[in-house]
Amino acid sequence: IITILEMLQKAPSITAISFPQITFWGHFDYLTDGWYLRRDWCAKGINRIFKWGPGYSYITHRPTAVQNERAENLHNIYWVDGNQLKELGIFIYHYSLLFPKQVIEKCEYYSQAKWAKSNRAQQWAQESFMKLEKPFRVHNVYDHPSWLERYHGRHPFQIDAMRQDIADARLLIGMRQNEDVERLLKSPIYALGRSFLKAWDGVDRRIQPIGQSICNRSK
Repeated sequence: IITILEMLQKAPSITAISFPQITFWGHFDYLTDGWYLRRDWCAKGINRIFKWGPGYSYITHRPTAVQNERAENLHNIYWVDGNQLKELGIFIYHYSLLFPKQVIEKCEYYSQAKWAKSNRAQQWAQESFMKLEKPFRVHNVYDHPSWLERYHGRHPFQIDAMRQDIADARLLIGMRQNEDVERLLKSPIYALGRSFLKAWDGVDRRIQPIGQSICNRSK
């Protein structure tokens, strides 16, 4: 927050800021990554901060976009994208794939939302999240390859407090049992497959780019 405030003070002409994200999966110590999260507008970040003034208004919610009094999209003026913030070590910490209850409810909603075009979301929740039957389709945008990795970084203070509340039974919520994740992350075959997908990503994106509308529709 301090870094962003200093950035805005030094460059008040900034009109929009987007953030890269870390997507946690099934536990606080695992994250998911994949082609969808690495390409195009996903790589450039999630739209979260906008300049505001008289005559400004929201254009769309998915993706979130704001225009000024001259009907100019703020992303087309002075936009700080997620790649720039990634170099500073600034991310959105995304915890929407953490708890089974949370994932089931999310997928029920997506399966019914016409804009989401995720009619197999509930199937994905059972096959890929609950049972891990498709270890290279672990992100809920399941049309594209994704994988699991171990997370070694820190969490925000509020998340550490929540973890302690869960451990002390002050917050009663079911956690995913992750013996299958541990076996997977210790598997040399899975590591090889993950490395292949990371390498092939650069080739595939030149053949078939994943566009802006796909990236932003689930946010």
